[in-house]
Amino acid sequence: MKNKIFSLLLIIFACILLASCTPTPQTTDTESEKNEGDTSTDTGSQGGTSTDSGEGTGDSSTSNGEGTGDSSTSSGEGDTNTDVENPSEPPEESYEIGTQVGQKLPSYFVETFDENGLSGECIDPSALGKVTVINFWGTWCPPCVGELPEFSEVATEYKDSVTIVAIHSVQNFSTGAVSHIKNNFADSDIIFAADEDLGEGNVYFDECYETFGGNGYYPYTIIIDENGVITYAKEGALSKAALISKIEASLAG
Repeated sequence: MKNKIFSLLLIIFACILLASCTPTPQTTDTESEKNEGDTSTDTGSQGGTSTDSGEGTGDSSTSNGEGTGDSSTSSGEGDTNTDVENPSEPPEESYEIGTQVGQKLPSYFVETFDENGLSGECIDPSALGKVTVINFWGTWCPPCVGELPEFSEVATEYKDSVTIVAIHSVQNFSTGAVSHIKNNFADSDIIFAADEDLGEGNVYFDECYETFGGNGYYPYTIIIDENGVITYAKEGALSKAALISKIEASLAG
């Protein structure tokens, strides 16, 4: 009997000893960090953080991921604030409209003519896009008639870079202008044009002449650059040498 009781006590003691030696399962900090969601160093695909290097959709100021969130320094595929816009073209230079040197000549259309009469075509001498000499003349004006042959020579010599437009006054146009061109300048490189009469009765009113700054004196010559800006203006006859000098100055800018 004593032996049975002693054996039973040994069994109970062994069970107690065995139970005290078996470790209890525990949840570690690192496991809970893996299971409980996003952290401050998460590299997952969804959570946004301040140092996120993953592919998540969260916004980040230093993200290198492929997310769609806006970022000031992001190299991903989202919109950023560092896009470089194409520089705008510089605005065109503006000029004051007027009839003084340095001002842009006003626009005005005149009808051209040749040895056959008026052509039905109009041009604006102020907007031909190249250095232009505009000469107001008339067959009734001896200084005008006297300088025109040299203007024609210059028109041929500079035809690749300069245009010369000779605008005949209203006075005597119908009686002498066309025949004068036919007899003397049929092959000239000058563009001949007719001024417009807005007067009444015997009062001659040369509209283009006055629009371009004419003040009653013929001949009257204006030189403009490719932008239509006046570089030279003179009332009275102009020699060939002086004309070329002023043209060269305009071409040189």
